[in-house]
Amino acid sequence: MKTEAVQVTMSAAGASQKLTRAFWGTLFFSACYLAGALACLWQWGSPRPWSRLDLFSGGFFALAFLWMAGTMVLHSSFFRCPEVVQEVFGQNFDPNMLIWITLISAADLLIFLDYAHWRLVPQLEKPALQGSGLALFVVGGLFLFWADTYLARHFANDLSKRKVINEGPFRFMRHPRYASLLVGRIAYALIFASIIGWLLAVVWLVLILHRVRLEEAHLRGIFGADYDVYAARTARLFPGIY
Repeated sequence: MKTEAVQVTMSAAGASQKLTRAFWGTLFFSACYLAGALACLWQWGSPRPWSRLDLFSGGFFALAFLWMAGTMVLHSSFFRCPEVVQEVFGQNFDPNMLIWITLISAADLLIFLDYAHWRLVPQLEKPALQGSGLALFVVGGLFLFWADTYLARHFANDLSKRKVINEGPFRFMRHPRYASLLVGRIAYALIFASIIGWLLAVVWLVLILHRVRLEEAHLRGIFGADYDVYAARTARLFPGIY
């Protein structure tokens, strides 16, 4: 019995260490993303190397830092056990999504290079559009934070006793996080006046629609008829549209 207790304790300690590494790894990845994006704006050999860190790009980075900090504070509660991590990030029904996110995040650097150096479609760079992009980025970030607040409460409970979330933004749509992420991708394209940003927004749309299909099948398997009732009265992503 003592040996079994020691093994259980060692297993729990190992799981805790993995969760801690996963949390700090996620934070490190986010920090590297922002640092890499900033580096792409550097004007090599120019007397004004940060000339492209203007009102719009600078506003984006300030908001992105706040978004990252707030999201990680909420997400810290998700790293309490492996089962919650798998459920929150969909590793048990869509294990390839994290790979795609990593690849697209790397491709995002092309957006910043386009804004700082290439300007493939200069006609897109209009202050009114860029300002609209910043406003959308604020809305998307606040909406994401709102959705994550309810998710944090949901996953704080025993997974075996959880119910369909039908409060907050989940009253209106089944996937408010994905809706806010799509809004954020449109904001990217507008802020940085990049055709590459618009192309990547389409890629994100395809991935999210695929993810929604897998996730809804997974949730129906968990909640059964309760999820069907909930789905019948809510939109997937955008009320009145889809």
